[in-house]
Amino acid sequence: MCVFYVLTCLHVGNALAQEHLHINAGAISAGISGQLYFENGANYVAGSGYVFEPDYRPVGQTYGGYYVTDNVTFSALAATADFGGPEPHHAELGAFIRFVVEIVTGPENGRLGFWESDWGLINPTPTFSIETGTANANQRFDITENIFPLHGPNEDPWGHIHERAFSFTLPGVYDVTGYLADDSNHGGNGPRHLDSVLYTFRFEVVPEPVSSVLLLIGAVMLLRRQERRRV
Repeated sequence: MCVFYVLTCLHVGNALAQEHLHINAGAISAGISGQLYFENGANYVAGSGYVFEPDYRPVGQTYGGYYVTDNVTFSALAATADFGGPEPHHAELGAFIRFVVEIVTGPENGRLGFWESDWGLINPTPTFSIETGTANANQRFDITENIFPLHGPNEDPWGHIHERAFSFTLPGVYDVTGYLADDSNHGGNGPRHLDSVLYTFRFEVVPEPVSSVLLLIGAVMLLRRQERRRV
């Protein structure tokens, strides 16, 4: 009964963890030189209490052997009707928004991995990875959806790239800190927007369910053995 209850809880917890969400990048103020920000980022940063919960992927599956979160999309607000805009707080035309991962903390010898769309279908390792304890990683991934550097000065900064993932190698609590940057430089005039403040996102990795259940079974058997000895 106890084991069945735990298995049920693990299944329900995993289903809840897979709810897909979007974290939207834009600009605090309109016009050139407005600072970039995550329009709804306050709901998901570590300080809000929100925690991402990666789940273990067995060897042989996509991302096999890693603990993975693939239910979050970092997107950019649309500036034009072509992409459902203009949305409030969108970045300026021509901006090319990226997220820059700088700091990763977590269990010793753990690693954060970033997987580009469909990368895991043909590659057994992440697009890039960062060891815990790194303070100046400067690893970037696109949020604006285009082929940089062909992104023209009048292009929409919009982006909505699915099928990406974040992976972790060891159980523990990881804090991933970075900022939004505008990597556009049209005519050599530099970016449209100022970098955002730092954002920290928290990922809590627990041992894979099979290991957890085996540990529970062992604990139950030990308790029963102790009870028998007392009788």
